[in-house]
Amino acid sequence: MRYARWFSKRIGIGALLLGLAGCASTEPARFYTLSPLPGVQGSGAKPCLTLGLGPVTLPHYLDRPQIVTQTGSNEMKLADFDQWTEPVDRTFVRILGENLSALLCVEEVIEHPWKGSEQVDVQLTVNVARFHGMADGTAILQAQWTLSKDLDDKTVVKRQSKISVPIEGSGYGALVAAQSHALEKLSMEIAAEIRAISR
Repeated sequence: MRYARWFSKRIGIGALLLGLAGCASTEPARFYTLSPLPGVQGSGAKPCLTLGLGPVTLPHYLDRPQIVTQTGSNEMKLADFDQWTEPVDRTFVRILGENLSALLCVEEVIEHPWKGSEQVDVQLTVNVARFHGMADGTAILQAQWTLSKDLDDKTVVKRQSKISVPIEGSGYGALVAAQSHALEKLSMEIAAEIRAISR
């Protein structure tokens, strides 16, 4: 009986030490954010516009800190140790606004919802369907977006964009860089249409 108690204590201590060792060897988390267009100067055309940005919606599968990749036709992978620094929908809206401000002559970007006293020249709404890494080594961004002009809320542009960008390198840093590039391309498509309707 005494040996059994001694053996049980040794087993308990061993399990505790293994648990502590497991905690000590846990991989540290890494955090990422999207980046805006580098060093682009907006158009100098006057007058500059006030851009209403939103609503911008992202799919619910992105409503989590983990970076998401698609590993099969019906399989998604969540990266437990590679995460966004802030909710990805907030990052997406912020970087989209920065990109458009760099590409266009924008006096102000007002995020939805804005006050009744605030007036916008062009309203951009975006509904993102897909925004993640793919098993084939690309980052995909698929979205439907519309542009409405002035106060009449009349939709003057409605587009579907499907953008695929090769992931240059390995690791989640390379994936996030490719996602930033995909958002740059979407920003350029939108900016071209805003220029066209603002002439």
